[in-house]
Amino acid sequence: MENDKEREYKQLLADLQFQQQKLKERWDNAKQELNKLETSVKWRKFFAVVFRGVFILGGFAVSLGLPGFWPRVVGGTVTLVGLIDNQWLFNHEILIFRTPARNAYRKLLNKIANDFTEAFSPLSNDAPASVENNERVRGLITNIKDARTALFTGTERISEALEHKELGVLKKLAIQPETNPTLPSTNSSSQQA
Repeated sequence: MENDKEREYKQLLADLQFQQQKLKERWDNAKQELNKLETSVKWRKFFAVVFRGVFILGGFAVSLGLPGFWPRVVGGTVTLVGLIDNQWLFNHEILIFRTPARNAYRKLLNKIANDFTEAFSPLSNDAPASVENNERVRGLITNIKDARTALFTGTERISEALEHKELGVLKKLAIQPETNPTLPSTNSSSQQA
C-alpha cells in the first residue's frame, strides 16, 4: 500500500513538472507576443508624432507665406510624408489595432498571474508520499491545466481579433480578458443551439 502511494506520488510529481513546463512555454509565448506589440506600438507612436509634426509645421510654413520656392518644397515634403504614412506604412491604422491588443495581452497576463498564482509556484519534492499530498498535487495539476487553458483561450481570442481587425473586441479584451476554459468558437456554437 505504501509503495503504491509513493509510486503514484512520483507519477503525479512528474505530471506536475510537465504541466508547469507547458504552462511556462505558453506564458513565455504570450510574453513574447506582448513584447513584439509593445515594440511595434512604441515605434509607430514615434513615427506618428514625427509625421504629425511635419504636417503641422508644413501647414504653418505654407500659411505664413514663405517666399520663393519654399512653399513648394514644404508642400512636397508634407505630401510625401502623407503618402508614406497612409499608403506604405499604414501607421495610424495599425496603431489603432495594436495598442488595444497590447493592452489586452497585459491585462490577460496580469489576470492569469493573479487568478492562478499557485500554478506558477514550485512544489517541494521533499514532501512525503501520502493521500493528502497526492490530492494536493492533483489539485495543483488541475489548477495548472486551467491556467494553461485560460492562457490559450485568451491569447487565441486576442490574436483572432487582431487578425480580423475587430477593434471593439480588442478594446473589450483590454478591459476584461476572456479566461474562461471554453474556446470562443465553442461558446458561439452553444449560443446558437
